[in-house]
Amino acid sequence: MAKVVKKNGQVFWVDEDGNQVPVKHIKKIDRERDRVVERTIKIGKDIEKRVTLAKKEIVRAIDGFIELVKKENGLKSQWKGNITLYDFAKEFKVNIGISEKLMFNEQLQVAKSLIDECIKEWAKSSNEKIVLLINQAFKVDKQAKWIQTES
Repeated sequence: MAKVVKKNGQVFWVDEDGNQVPVKHIKKIDRERDRVVERTIKIGKDIEKRVTLAKKEIVRAIDGFIELVKKENGLKSQWKGNITLYDFAKEFKVNIGISEKLMFNEQLQVAKSLIDECIKEWAKSSNEKIVLLINQAFKVDKQAKWIQTES
């Protein structure tokens, strides 16, 4: 990983401060540490590339399966939300979790407040389970981000 500079036939490693240190003055253990770090980083980058490729392949396979399910069931709308797929024996499962946060601008926030007031008024004589359901469905955090909940 060391940045190497060659000057007048001499080899230097550049340290974190930008100093050019002659290799002959760098301890053997420091050179070995540098080699271990370099090999470790290379392995990590190779794994990262494989994981990225694998993730793309997995997403492609699951998207293809979802399209097949939509086609078989006559669904034309876009698939949204989470999905869990099991193998036939239900030994293994694949969970795909999609978390969405939508930002409300000030006008939508005002509209939500007005709707909340109406719901409170109308809900006075309603079943408390319906009120709970509505409140959970439209839960917003302090930054006015809609929190999509899974029930």
